[in-house]
Parts: sequence; structure tokens; C-alpha cells
Amino acid sequence: MGSGSTYPVEKCPANNKVPIRHRCVVCGYEADLRPSNVIGNAKRGRRTCDGCNHRNGTSLEDARRLFAKKNPDCIPLEGFKTQKDKVKFECVKCGHMWETRPCYLLLDGPGRAGCPKCACESCNRKTQEKFEEEVKAVNPNIKVIGKYVNSKTNIRVKHIPCGYEWEANPRGLLEKRSCPKCRENVKKSNGQRKTHEQFLAEMKEKHPDMKVLSKYISNKTKVKVKHLPCGREFEMSPGSLLAGRGCSVCNRKQRIMNSRKTHSQFIEEMQQIHPDIEVLSEYINSKSKVKVRHIPCQHEWMAAPNKLLTGRGCPKCNKLPKLTDDEYKKKLEENNIIYIPLAPVQNIDTKIPHLCPECNMTWDITPYNILFGYGCPRCRGNRQSYEEVIDDLHKSAPTLLIIDEYSGKNTRALFKCLECGHEWRATPYAVLHGAGCPKCVRKKSFPEISVYYFLDRDLEYEVLLNPRINIPHLEIKFEADVFIPELKLFVEYDGIYWHSTPRVEQRDIKREEAIYAVGYKCMHIREYNDIDEQRKSWLKEPPLLITAANHREDSEALDQCILDLETKLGIATNKPVDCLSNKVAIEEAYKNAPVYNITILENGDMEVKHNGK
Repeated sequence: MGSGSTYPVEKCPANNKVPIRHRCVVCGYEADLRPSNVIGNAKRGRRTCDGCNHRNGTSLEDARRLFAKKNPDCIPLEGFKTQKDKVKFECVKCGHMWETRPCYLLLDGPGRAGCPKCACESCNRKTQEKFEEEVKAVNPNIKVIGKYVNSKTNIRVKHIPCGYEWEANPRGLLEKRSCPKCRENVKKSNGQRKTHEQFLAEMKEKHPDMKVLSKYISNKTKVKVKHLPCGREFEMSPGSLLAGRGCSVCNRKQRIMNSRKTHSQFIEEMQQIHPDIEVLSEYINSKSKVKVRHIPCQHEWMAAPNKLLTGRGCPKCNKLPKLTDDEYKKKLEENNIIYIPLAPVQNIDTKIPHLCPECNMTWDITPYNILFGYGCPRCRGNRQSYEEVIDDLHKSAPTLLIIDEYSGKNTRALFKCLECGHEWRATPYAVLHGAGCPKCVRKKSFPEISVYYFLDRDLEYEVLLNPRINIPHLEIKFEADVFIPELKLFVEYDGIYWHSTPRVEQRDIKREEAIYAVGYKCMHIREYNDIDEQRKSWLKEPPLLITAANHREDSEALDQCILDLETKLGIATNKPVDCLSNKVAIEEAYKNAPVYNITILENGDMEVKHNGK
């Protein structure tokens, strides 16, 4: 399958878009090339070998022909490999020879370089004597003291009548600019400077809620003011105050209040997520608890708005088991946590005293923070040696290898995953307390991986889970939910909470336009039946949209949704779809799914790579 001077040294795959090793028979250069590119270059008469392309460069004849068109005043005396290599040139006008880079002489426009000798002769720089004569003719009261360099470099001068010296711009002196000290005195005598009383009058009109505490000097000299509503004192320039700036603390609070969600907005979001929960108290912010009532059971409780909006419901109906003392102690043993609780566990978010057996310190901390990895505040200051940290890391994470030198538990170091070879930076503290390889450990929703599991089981084509998609010419990168390369089809599972936010909605619109721009399609699965009109307006193919009831309330709705999806794809199978019964198999398939990186080119072709997991 060789083409021209390049032939493959590996077995050719069935797909001519998979790169394989090629060798050039002319120079022996080897590179990974796609067979389709090698054949295409041969048909177009192009060189396939990058080594030959680099070595050939530009000959002397080609270089002179190029400069005759671009820059006829400069003649190259030798050829060059690249335009950044220095070569000798000769000036046609003066015969001067010098070395420079061809790229400087081939620029278009006024930035193009030329002969340095001709440039110096045409400069005609002004001398010291000539500049002093011009200054004396324009302003005889100014004496030049410093050395003249050019029209932009300041020079020291002296005003003879008052004896004041300053650094002046040469161009300004020739434009009849006078002594700045005398000019300031003239302003004072004419009453041009703003008085303190005038500044107070302007401040009263602009900022009636501020009190000036220091004397006004100039527009740029800071004055001390007091903001009466909050009592804060600070310094600011009069120009900034009169331009509208005020107390930064109050302005920040006002910006936060303006961007904060209103009570009516919170009620609308609650109606979408929890239509059976009634809000009884006023909404303040996402963390301040509000009183709510579950209408079916009439149970009332205090809950954080952000917890409610992420799916948490009535604790009485859910009947969540309370964390007992025995269960908490068992979890401490399973996670090799040495701390001893000294009081009964009330709940996972209520602080109770704990004892550290190493230093005998007692402190209050929540069971959640203990299980999450927070430890004794006194022992935290005892620094471990590099060998001790390596031993601890090997025990807690045997598949991870630390590459950098240990600089502290909270200082990021370079880690390598021995399973997939991925390298990333993380703190040893995080790794010691359960953090793993971000490429291997991926957290996705159960409905999403259920769709992947059944499509992979019933479809004859390859199905990819969470491939990382890159469309370079459109500058779009995203992680898809499910992708079927043979059908050029994406399947996106849109959650009711996450995909209903305006920011994510705009991201989905850009993603949808990019997918269809390269000739691919996208099918959507929604958690609810009612699709708003705005959502319908930007979907490229509304008939491909599949709707389903909330899977949290009815697991059969998710099963029916997957069956509808397979019907639209033309899959005929007698195998049942039951997500709950196949939960273990679904999670196992998710863990073993490889991570794919797919680049979609402008013509719709794909370059597929994966980590071999």
C-alpha cells in the first residue's frame, strides 16, 4: 500500500483512517500516518515525508526568484532551509552585505526590514546643537541642561526666571509648553483650582450619604470620607468619588442582592421539581433553611433550598435509616480512622466530641467530616517524611504512583495511574482519603449508563459511553453521554434540574448546532413530559426527541423510554428491558467502559483514540 517514496512498515488495518507506521525510502524518516492521507497526497502530487520536506528547504535560485517579487532591493547570497535561519544578503543600492532572517525581509507593509546601512543614512537624527537652537528660538527663557537623545526621550531643562528644573518632552518644548511650576502659580492666582467648599457642594449633590473628613487638595489627592449608612471610613480620590464610585463593601452587597434568586423564582423551580411540596416561609438564599410541607403526608420540616432543588424530598416518606452508633463505628473501622466518638451520634451533620488516641486531644466535629477525611487539628501540624507518605499511599492507593518530591499533604504533587497511565496533579491528603484517578473514576447518573448498557447489548454497532468530543474548526469541546460512531448519532440524557438552567441551555444550543454542522445527529431523552416552547425552537429534529416521566417516581418509565429509543433506531429484540433487575450488570459495564477521545474534522471524518482500559 506504499505511495510514492513512503511505504508502511506495519500491517495495514481494515480501516484506512487508523494511523500506522510508515518509512521514507529516500531519507529513512518514520512517522505515524493514516493510509488515506498517504494515498491522497500521492494523487495530488504532494510530498508525504515531513523529513524530506524539512531537509529540501529553499534553493538559491528559488530564494532569488522569491525576493525579486517580494523585496527586489535585497538579494540572497545563499539558500535556506526555513525562513527563520540566518543567511547572507546584499543590498542592491549600496552593496552592503549582512546576515538576517528571510522572514524579516518578506513581511508585507511598513514593518518590513531592509538594509541597515541605508536605514541609518536616511535617518537624519537631530544633533544637540540643533535642538538647543530650536528651543532658544521658540522659548528663550528655557535652558537645555541634559543630553538630547530623540524627540520621545525626556530631557532635563531649566526655567531661567524662576530657576525650576524638570524633565520635559522635547516635542512639547518645541510646541511652546512653559514651566509647569509657573503655570500652576498662574492657576492659583486666577482662582482656577477647586476650593474645599466647592468640592463639598459637589459631594453633597453626588453622594448625600457620605461625609468628607479631610481637606480637599487636588482632584488626584485622596481624601478621607465616611459612608453614613454603614459607618465605614475609607480614602478615595475626589475624581473617583465625583465620577460615581462609592463604598466598595455596600456596592458588593448590592450586587449580590441584585443577582440573588427571588422568592417567586424559587417557588417556580420548586413547582417543577417538587410539585407536591409547599413552601411555608420566605426564601432568603440557597443555604438558609425554609419551612416546607409535604402535601400527601402533611409532614413539615426545615430544609435548605439547594438540597430541595437537587432532588431531596420528604424525610418521613423516604424513611431514610438513621446513622446509629454501631454503624458509625463500623464505618470508622472500614476506613481505618483511629478517632473515637465520645457522644452518641445524633445525625451525620451534627457535631459531637471525638478523641484522638495519638495526642489525646478532644474536639467537636461532625461524623460527615470525619468520614470525609478531616482529622485531628493538632496532629495535622506534624509533618510526615517522604518514606512515611509513600508507605501510606501504597496502602491506601496501590494503583497510584507519586512522581514528584513530597512537599506536604496539602501541596499538589504529580501522580500517575498504573492502570491507565494517566498523569495529573493532586494533594497527597486527597489521595490518602479516597481520591483516585480522574480518568478511571467517573461519576454518572444511573439512567444515563442504563441507556448505554441496553444499547450496547441490543445494537449491532459499537456504542461509546461518555466520549470526549473535540470539533477543532468550530472550537467546541464536550463530553457526550452516548455516541454511536457508525450511525453518527449522539444520545443525550437531559436531567430536569441541571439541563433546565439558562447557562446549560445556552451550552446545549451551541453543542446542538456544532453536531449538525458536521453532519451528525442528536437524540434527546428528557426526565419529564412537558417540553417548553423555547426548548422546541432550537432542536434540529423535534421528531427525534423522546420524552419520559420522572424516573425517580416510576422506574418503569425509564424502561419504556429505552424501549422507545430502540424502536426509533430500528432495533428488533425480544430481550426485556429492566433497569432495576440489571443494576449490578449495568454498573459493572460502566466500570469497564473505555474512555474515548474523538476528534471530528470539518468533512465529518473521525479520529478515535482511547486509553486501552
